[in-house]
Amino acid sequence: MKKSARLFLLSVVLLLMACQAKDLEAISRQEVIAALEAQGLSPKEQMEKWGKNVFGMKLNKVRPAGYDLEGNDLYVYIYPSQAAREQGLDDWREKTASMDIGGAFQVYEAENVLLFCVSEMEDLGGETDEKIQVAMDGLMDK
Repeated sequence: MKKSARLFLLSVVLLLMACQAKDLEAISRQEVIAALEAQGLSPKEQMEKWGKNVFGMKLNKVRPAGYDLEGNDLYVYIYPSQAAREQGLDDWREKTASMDIGGAFQVYEAENVLLFCVSEMEDLGGETDEKIQVAMDGLMDK
């Protein structure tokens, strides 16, 4: 009886570990920055960016890293999995559903990465938007 109880307990522990495991293929923040730099963009980390507006809030238990990107604000959320990233975006949509969000912004997604690029101008500018999208597409091909 003791042997079967131990085996059962071991099975439960292994199952719980599998459910909590991070995706080994998850994209890191360093990979995101390198992909942006490969497109000729120069993200400059701005620690004070997060939390100052709706794009920098904690989403699905993750707080973003904030960057200045060509005069725009860039918020980089790195989640442990694609499902967690999807929940983060759903969380943002729920939290901002009744808000009037001023300025232009674009949402980018790749695997476990969620980016918000925010501009005070009416649009982000085609070239910057295109370079970010190419960088994100490249991360999905890694």
